[in-house]
Amino acid sequence: MKYFNAIRNLYNLNVNEIIISDNKNYEDYVIKTNEKQNVHSISKFVTALCVGLAIEQGYIKHGIDEPVLKYFYDIKIEDNRNYSILKQATIEHLITLTLGYDHRMLDSYEIEQLGERNLVSYVLNTPIVYKPGSYFLYSSAPFYLLSVIVSRATGMCLFDFAQKNLFSKLEISDVSWQKSKQGYDLGCTGLTISCKDLHKLGRLMINDGEDHNEMIVPEKWIKEMRSIQVHSPNYYDEKRVLPKYGYGFGLWICKNGTYFCDGTDGQYIIISPPKNIVVSIVSSQKEMPIITESIKDLFLT
Repeated sequence: MKYFNAIRNLYNLNVNEIIISDNKNYEDYVIKTNEKQNVHSISKFVTALCVGLAIEQGYIKHGIDEPVLKYFYDIKIEDNRNYSILKQATIEHLITLTLGYDHRMLDSYEIEQLGERNLVSYVLNTPIVYKPGSYFLYSSAPFYLLSVIVSRATGMCLFDFAQKNLFSKLEISDVSWQKSKQGYDLGCTGLTISCKDLHKLGRLMINDGEDHNEMIVPEKWIKEMRSIQVHSPNYYDEKRVLPKYGYGFGLWICKNGTYFCDGTDGQYIIISPPKNIVVSIVSSQKEMPIITESIKDLFLT
Protein backbone atom coordinates (compact mmCIF):
# COMPACT_ATOMS: atom_id res chain seq x y z
CA MET A 1 0.00 0.00 0.00
CA LYS A 2 1.35 3.39 -1.03
CA TYR A 3 1.16 5.17 2.31
CA PHE A 4 1.93 2.37 4.77
CA ASN A 5 5.53 3.37 5.49
CA ALA A 6 4.46 6.95 6.18
CA ILE A 7 1.89 5.93 8.80
CA ARG A 8 3.36 2.74 10.28
CA ASN A 9 4.22 4.47 13.59
CA LEU A 10 0.48 4.96 14.26
CA TYR A 11 0.25 1.26 15.02
CA ASN A 12 2.00 1.95 18.33
CA LEU A 13 -0.63 4.54 19.36
CA ASN A 14 -4.30 4.46 20.35
CA VAL A 15 -5.39 5.23 16.79
CA ASN A 16 -8.45 3.35 15.57
CA GLU A 17 -8.49 4.15 11.87
CA ILE A 18 -6.83 6.36 9.27
CA ILE A 19 -7.95 6.98 5.69
CA ILE A 20 -5.77 8.69 3.11
CA SER A 21 -6.75 9.62 -0.42
CA ASP A 22 -5.43 11.52 -3.39
CA ASN A 23 -6.66 11.65 -6.97
CA LYS A 24 -5.60 8.04 -7.66
CA ASN A 25 -5.40 6.22 -4.33
CA TYR A 26 -7.81 5.53 -1.48
CA GLU A 27 -6.31 3.62 1.43
CA ASP A 28 -8.18 2.66 4.59
CA TYR A 29 -6.08 1.39 7.49
CA VAL A 30 -8.22 -0.07 10.26
CA ILE A 31 -5.73 -0.28 13.10
CA LYS A 32 -8.00 -1.14 16.04
CA THR A 33 -11.65 -0.61 15.10
CA ASN A 34 -13.76 1.06 12.42
CA GLU A 35 -16.70 1.83 14.69
CA LYS A 36 -18.17 5.34 14.66
CA GLN A 37 -17.29 7.68 17.51
CA ASN A 38 -17.64 11.21 18.84
CA VAL A 39 -15.27 13.42 16.85
CA HIS A 40 -15.60 16.29 19.34
CA SER A 41 -14.52 19.66 17.89
CA ILE A 42 -14.57 18.44 14.30
CA SER A 43 -18.28 19.07 14.83
CA LYS A 44 -17.49 22.79 14.45
CA PHE A 45 -16.32 22.21 10.88
CA VAL A 46 -19.58 20.45 10.01
CA THR A 47 -21.59 23.25 11.60
CA ALA A 48 -19.66 25.75 9.46
CA LEU A 49 -20.63 23.80 6.33
CA CYS A 50 -24.28 23.97 7.42
CA VAL A 51 -24.10 27.72 8.02
CA GLY A 52 -22.92 28.15 4.44
CA LEU A 53 -25.80 26.03 3.17
CA ALA A 54 -28.33 28.02 5.24
CA ILE A 55 -26.96 31.24 3.75
CA GLU A 56 -27.01 29.81 0.21
CA GLN A 57 -30.65 28.75 0.59
CA GLY A 58 -31.72 32.20 1.79
CA TYR A 59 -32.52 31.32 5.39
CA ILE A 60 -29.84 33.69 6.70
CA LYS A 61 -30.55 36.69 4.51
CA HIS A 62 -27.56 38.90 5.27
CA GLY A 63 -24.97 36.13 5.26
CA ILE A 64 -22.18 36.43 7.80
CA ASP A 65 -23.22 40.06 8.38
CA GLU A 66 -26.47 38.88 9.98
CA PRO A 67 -26.83 40.29 13.54
CA VAL A 68 -26.57 37.66 16.25
CA LEU A 69 -29.24 39.14 18.50
CA LYS A 70 -31.85 38.79 15.75
CA TYR A 71 -32.13 35.14 16.76
CA PHE A 72 -32.10 35.57 20.54
CA TYR A 73 -34.95 38.01 21.13
CA ASP A 74 -36.29 35.71 23.85
CA ILE A 75 -33.11 35.75 25.93
CA LYS A 76 -32.88 38.35 28.68
CA ILE A 77 -29.41 39.89 28.82
CA GLU A 78 -28.88 41.23 32.33
CA ASP A 79 -25.73 43.26 31.75
CA ASN A 80 -26.20 46.51 29.77
CA ARG A 81 -22.58 46.49 28.63
CA ASN A 82 -22.92 42.98 27.27
CA TYR A 83 -26.10 43.97 25.47
CA SER A 84 -24.47 46.96 23.80
CA ILE A 85 -21.54 44.80 22.66
CA LEU A 86 -23.78 41.99 21.42
CA LYS A 87 -25.70 44.48 19.30
CA GLN A 88 -22.49 44.80 17.26
CA ALA A 89 -21.97 41.05 16.95
CA THR A 90 -22.60 39.20 13.68
CA ILE A 91 -22.44 35.62 12.49
CA GLU A 92 -18.94 36.42 11.22
CA HIS A 93 -17.79 36.96 14.81
CA LEU A 94 -19.22 33.60 15.84
CA ILE A 95 -17.82 31.53 12.99
CA THR A 96 -14.35 33.13 13.26
CA LEU A 97 -14.32 32.83 17.08
CA THR A 98 -13.87 36.57 17.58
CA LEU A 99 -16.98 37.34 19.64
CA GLY A 100 -14.84 38.89 22.38
CA TYR A 101 -14.74 36.52 25.35
CA ASP A 102 -11.51 36.09 27.31
CA HIS A 103 -12.00 32.46 28.34
CA ARG A 104 -13.27 29.26 26.78
CA MET A 105 -16.81 28.06 27.35
CA LEU A 106 -18.97 24.99 26.72
CA ASP A 107 -16.43 22.24 26.53
CA SER A 108 -18.00 18.83 27.09
CA TYR A 109 -17.26 18.82 30.82
CA GLU A 110 -18.79 22.25 31.40
CA ILE A 111 -21.90 21.37 29.40
CA GLU A 112 -22.39 18.39 31.67
CA GLN A 113 -21.84 20.50 34.80
CA LEU A 114 -24.35 23.14 33.70
CA GLY A 115 -27.11 20.53 33.73
CA GLU A 116 -30.52 22.02 32.93
CA ARG A 117 -29.25 25.60 32.67
CA ASN A 118 -30.10 27.41 29.42
CA LEU A 119 -26.81 27.40 27.51
CA VAL A 120 -27.66 30.37 25.28
CA SER A 121 -28.54 32.51 28.28
CA TYR A 122 -25.36 31.39 30.01
CA VAL A 123 -23.18 32.38 27.06
CA LEU A 124 -24.87 35.71 26.29
CA ASN A 125 -24.79 36.76 29.94
CA THR A 126 -21.12 35.93 30.43
CA PRO A 127 -19.13 39.21 30.40
CA ILE A 128 -17.63 40.06 27.01
CA VAL A 129 -14.21 41.66 27.37
CA TYR A 130 -13.18 42.62 23.84
CA LYS A 131 -14.89 44.34 20.94
CA PRO A 132 -16.28 41.76 18.48
CA GLY A 133 -13.74 41.04 15.77
CA SER A 134 -10.73 42.23 17.74
CA TYR A 135 -9.70 39.12 19.69
CA PHE A 136 -9.50 35.45 18.66
CA LEU A 137 -10.25 32.80 21.25
CA TYR A 138 -10.78 29.14 20.44
CA SER A 139 -14.01 28.21 22.22
CA SER A 140 -17.06 26.01 21.75
CA ALA A 141 -19.65 28.60 22.78
CA PRO A 142 -19.90 30.47 19.43
CA PHE A 143 -20.57 27.26 17.53
CA TYR A 144 -23.35 26.29 19.90
CA LEU A 145 -24.91 29.69 19.17
CA LEU A 146 -24.52 28.97 15.44
CA SER A 147 -26.38 25.69 15.88
CA VAL A 148 -29.27 27.53 17.52
CA ILE A 149 -29.23 30.18 14.78
CA VAL A 150 -29.39 27.56 12.00
CA SER A 151 -32.27 25.87 13.82
CA ARG A 152 -34.24 29.08 14.30
CA ALA A 153 -33.53 30.34 10.79
CA THR A 154 -34.47 27.12 8.99
CA GLY A 155 -37.18 25.78 11.29
CA MET A 156 -35.38 22.46 11.68
CA CYS A 157 -32.67 21.35 14.07
CA LEU A 158 -29.07 21.49 12.87
CA PHE A 159 -28.86 17.70 12.56
CA ASP A 160 -32.02 17.46 10.43
CA PHE A 161 -30.79 20.32 8.25
CA ALA A 162 -27.44 18.55 7.83
CA GLN A 163 -29.18 15.28 7.07
CA LYS A 164 -31.27 16.83 4.32
CA ASN A 165 -28.65 19.04 2.69
CA LEU A 166 -25.29 17.41 3.43
CA PHE A 167 -25.24 13.89 4.88
CA SER A 168 -27.84 12.33 2.58
CA LYS A 169 -26.15 13.74 -0.51
CA LEU A 170 -22.84 12.19 0.57
CA GLU A 171 -24.53 8.88 1.47
CA ILE A 172 -23.76 9.41 5.17
CA SER A 173 -26.50 7.68 7.15
CA ASP A 174 -25.09 6.20 10.37
CA VAL A 175 -24.50 9.48 12.19
CA SER A 176 -25.90 11.30 15.23
CA TRP A 177 -25.48 14.58 17.08
CA GLN A 178 -25.69 15.14 20.83
CA LYS A 179 -28.29 17.66 21.97
CA SER A 180 -28.34 20.18 24.80
CA LYS A 181 -30.98 20.00 27.51
CA GLN A 182 -32.86 22.68 25.55
CA GLY A 183 -33.11 20.35 22.54
CA TYR A 184 -30.55 21.99 20.23
CA ASP A 185 -27.75 19.98 18.62
CA LEU A 186 -24.52 21.06 20.27
CA GLY A 187 -22.83 22.13 17.03
CA CYS A 188 -19.50 22.57 18.79
CA THR A 189 -19.07 18.90 19.73
CA GLY A 190 -21.03 15.67 20.00
CA LEU A 191 -21.07 14.54 16.36
CA THR A 192 -20.74 10.74 16.21
CA ILE A 193 -19.62 9.47 12.82
CA SER A 194 -17.38 6.86 11.19
CA CYS A 195 -13.94 7.61 9.78
CA LYS A 196 -15.18 6.66 6.32
CA ASP A 197 -17.99 9.21 6.45
CA LEU A 198 -15.71 11.80 8.02
CA HIS A 199 -13.43 11.38 5.04
CA LYS A 200 -16.27 12.19 2.66
CA LEU A 201 -16.53 15.61 4.29
CA GLY A 202 -12.79 16.16 3.89
CA ARG A 203 -12.96 15.19 0.23
CA LEU A 204 -15.73 17.75 -0.21
CA MET A 205 -13.28 20.47 0.82
CA ILE A 206 -10.48 19.55 -1.57
CA ASN A 207 -13.01 19.17 -4.40
CA ASP A 208 -14.36 22.71 -3.95
CA GLY A 209 -17.73 21.56 -2.61
CA GLU A 210 -18.44 18.94 -5.28
CA ASP A 211 -19.12 15.22 -4.96
CA HIS A 212 -19.52 13.05 -8.05
CA ASN A 213 -20.04 16.15 -10.22
CA GLU A 214 -22.81 17.49 -7.95
CA MET A 215 -22.31 20.78 -6.12
CA ILE A 216 -23.11 20.05 -2.47
CA VAL A 217 -21.76 23.20 -0.82
CA PRO A 218 -21.15 26.44 -2.76
CA GLU A 219 -17.55 26.74 -3.96
CA LYS A 220 -17.38 30.33 -2.72
CA TRP A 221 -18.24 29.23 0.82
CA ILE A 222 -15.69 26.39 0.71
CA LYS A 223 -12.98 28.86 -0.31
CA GLU A 224 -13.91 31.22 2.51
CA MET A 225 -13.86 28.35 5.02
CA ARG A 226 -10.31 27.35 4.10
CA SER A 227 -8.94 30.92 3.85
CA ILE A 228 -7.43 32.78 6.78
CA GLN A 229 -10.11 35.03 8.27
CA VAL A 230 -8.17 35.82 11.44
CA HIS A 231 -4.60 35.16 12.60
CA SER A 232 -4.04 33.11 15.74
CA PRO A 233 -0.63 34.11 17.18
CA ASN A 234 -1.42 32.70 20.63
CA TYR A 235 -1.90 29.24 19.11
CA TYR A 236 0.96 29.26 16.61
CA ASP A 237 3.89 26.90 17.25
CA GLU A 238 6.25 26.59 14.31
CA LYS A 239 7.67 23.34 15.75
CA ARG A 240 4.37 21.55 15.22
CA VAL A 241 3.81 19.45 12.11
CA LEU A 242 0.60 21.46 11.57
CA PRO A 243 1.25 24.96 12.95
CA LYS A 244 -1.98 26.87 13.60
CA TYR A 245 -1.14 30.06 11.73
CA GLY A 246 -4.71 31.29 11.27
CA TYR A 247 -8.38 30.34 11.42
CA GLY A 248 -10.98 30.21 8.68
CA PHE A 249 -14.55 29.07 9.23
CA GLY A 250 -14.28 26.03 11.48
CA LEU A 251 -10.79 25.22 10.19
CA TRP A 252 -7.18 25.87 11.22
CA ILE A 253 -4.94 27.15 8.41
CA CYS A 254 -1.19 26.57 8.06
CA LYS A 255 1.25 28.88 6.29
CA ASN A 256 1.76 26.43 3.42
CA GLY A 257 -1.96 26.22 2.65
CA THR A 258 -2.66 22.98 4.48
CA TYR A 259 -5.81 23.23 6.57
CA PHE A 260 -7.41 20.98 9.14
CA CYS A 261 -9.80 20.48 12.01
CA ASP A 262 -9.15 18.40 15.08
CA GLY A 263 -11.00 17.05 18.08
CA THR A 264 -10.16 15.86 21.58
CA ASP A 265 -8.42 12.48 21.83
CA GLY A 266 -6.95 12.59 18.36
CA GLN A 267 -9.66 13.17 15.76
CA TYR A 268 -8.44 14.80 12.54
CA ILE A 269 -9.39 15.85 9.05
CA ILE A 270 -6.28 17.19 7.31
CA ILE A 271 -6.35 18.56 3.77
CA SER A 272 -3.00 19.28 2.13
CA PRO A 273 -3.36 21.01 -1.25
CA PRO A 274 0.45 21.03 -1.74
CA LYS A 275 0.41 17.21 -1.57
CA ASN A 276 -3.14 16.82 -2.91
CA ILE A 277 -4.13 14.47 -0.09
CA VAL A 278 -6.91 14.20 2.45
CA VAL A 279 -6.21 12.44 5.74
CA SER A 280 -8.92 11.43 8.22
CA ILE A 281 -8.14 9.93 11.63
CA VAL A 282 -10.27 8.72 14.51
CA SER A 283 -8.59 7.64 17.72
CA SER A 284 -8.55 7.51 21.50
CA GLN A 285 -5.13 9.12 21.85
CA LYS A 286 -4.92 11.65 24.69
CA GLU A 287 -1.58 13.10 23.57
CA MET A 288 -2.51 14.47 20.17
CA PRO A 289 0.76 16.00 18.81
CA ILE A 290 2.32 12.54 18.67
CA ILE A 291 -0.24 11.59 16.02
CA THR A 292 0.74 14.28 13.54
CA GLU A 293 4.41 13.74 14.40
CA SER A 294 3.94 10.07 13.45
CA ILE A 295 2.52 10.91 10.02
CA LYS A 296 4.65 13.91 9.13
CA ASP A 297 6.22 12.02 6.22
CA LEU A 298 2.87 12.29 4.45
CA PHE A 299 3.40 16.02 4.19
CA LEU A 300 7.18 16.14 3.78
CA THR A 301 7.79 13.56 1.07
